Parts: sequence; structure tokens; C-alpha cells
Amino acid sequence: APGMDLVPGTKAGLMEAAIALQARPAEGIFRLQELLAAAPFAWDVVLVDTPGELGAMFTNALVASRWLLVPLKPDKDDLRGARTRLRPSRRQVGE
Repeated sequence: APGMDLVPGTKAGLMEAAIALQARPAEGIFRLQELLAAAPFAWDVVLVDTPGELGAMFTNALVASRWLLVPLKPDKDDLRGARTRLRPSRRQVGE
């Protein structure tokens, strides 16, 4: 579509990125934020689809974001779990 960029990832690429991020955890959490800031042009919106687990890829996306969209099943246990997991993460990034 005009005005839209799509950058697909591969399993191998995602695994390689996750390993690289975990090897340098102190500076690794800001890597996506740094890459987006250094991009030669800016986007109005960037959607990052992360793996389901709370690992280095999720943390990078969370640190680089202003907003968070979390798709959940409409199940009370899933909603309770999300509330419990996301509250500490929001404090970590300064909200």
C-alpha cells in the first residue's frame, strides 16, 4: 500500500536478534529505540509484532514504544495475567 513500509522477519533472523540482545542486556534493551531514532526518515506509526514470551524482543519493543497494543482472548485469566505482567513493565519504562 502507498505510504506503508513492511519489514517481514524470519524465524532465523528473530532468533539471531534475540541472542544478540541477550548477550548485551544492559545496552540491548535500547537497541530498537536507537535504530528507529537513527532511521533516515520517521514514521507516524510503527507496529512491532513480538514473540509471546516476555523476553529481550518484547522488552526492546516496550522500551521503544509510546503505546502498547496487547491482543488477548476475552478470558478473565488472560486479562488478569496481562494486568499483573504489564504493570511492572510500565514502571520500568518510566510511566
